[in-house]
Amino acid sequence: MSWWLGAGALLAILSGLFVPLWIVGIGTLMVVAAAVTIVVGVVARLGKVGFRGGLPYLQVLAGVAWLVAWGIVDAYGLIADAPLGRFSHWTAAAVVVGVMQIIVGSVAYLVPVLVGPPIGANLKRMQSAPWIPLVLANLGGVALVAGLSEASLVLLALWAIDVIRRLATLRKPQRPV
Repeated sequence: MSWWLGAGALLAILSGLFVPLWIVGIGTLMVVAAAVTIVVGVVARLGKVGFRGGLPYLQVLAGVAWLVAWGIVDAYGLIADAPLGRFSHWTAAAVVVGVMQIIVGSVAYLVPVLVGPPIGANLKRMQSAPWIPLVLANLGGVALVAGLSEASLVLLALWAIDVIRRLATLRKPQRPV
């Protein structure tokens, strides 16, 4: 289903070169529907096990939620013939907070695995106090949408510092001499 939604969305968005923008808005909604279908499938399949994955899982879900919200807002603007523009507050929030949370969530899982033993201790270090980066990142996104540039800069800088701190405190693998 997601594949067909994506294919239809591509056709609708490409047709925007020749037809009214509201059709591109419909294509954007189809992309949103495809993303939601995929995420619901992943969450349903992983169930409670996914939520035990902690911070990486939550960061990726939050990042996808930002991208879905941006898609809905963008589609509404296109359908209502009031496009957001290239660099709106919503676009900044989707790129900075949405995409970066997906990247940070992926890194929070992959780096401890790639670093090697002690994997369990490093995963715990990356996942401890998950509310701190989630709150900082998402409040930073809300501040971006609201046009509060200074507040968003402070919140997102604190988020980056937290992520860097987590990565810097990972224990190095213990190799026999």
